[in-house]
Amino acid sequence: PAVGNAKVNRRPNLPKLAPESQLDRFLLLIQMSYPTAAAERAVLTAYDRPGIGYPEGLNAITPIAEGMLAAARSQAAALHVATSLYDYAHAIAEATRAHAHISLGLSTRGLLALMRCARAEAAMNGHDFVSPDDIKSVAPMVIAHRIVLAPEVSLEGISAPTVVADVLGRVEVPRQ
Repeated sequence: PAVGNAKVNRRPNLPKLAPESQLDRFLLLIQMSYPTAAAERAVLTAYDRPGIGYPEGLNAITPIAEGMLAAARSQAAALHVATSLYDYAHAIAEATRAHAHISLGLSTRGLLALMRCARAEAAMNGHDFVSPDDIKSVAPMVIAHRIVLAPEVSLEGISAPTVVADVLGRVEVPRQ
């Protein structure tokens, strides 16, 4: 309902989520908590006056060297991915689609994001290949915001990250 030009949210304690079709467009969901009192105080003292604080911070940022991003992408693309890992990732997606607590499982776009993030994880850790651990490491950040829980599950207080952990625990990890 609208009051004048303002929208009224009848459920103020619930997060405002993008439509299901839009959730799949975000690569990662990163959970963040509020900063500590000391950290928040530091932010306030550094940035509470207009025009103060930002220029020093901006000058401290060093741009990445030319070609560095392209080199990182090439490094990730060159990593070996065993066929069994593609099968493992697919099994995770299928498990989300069949899970009793999930009404909308992982899409093909989400599956592709899972593998791309697993490649990046492996590359950042200096590996020559993608491992099941790389997939498991990034899966909660890639999958949790892409699935839609069954309504009764949300009412029971079960979260998407909890369901993703359950899915990962149920899918057999390849040994190769």
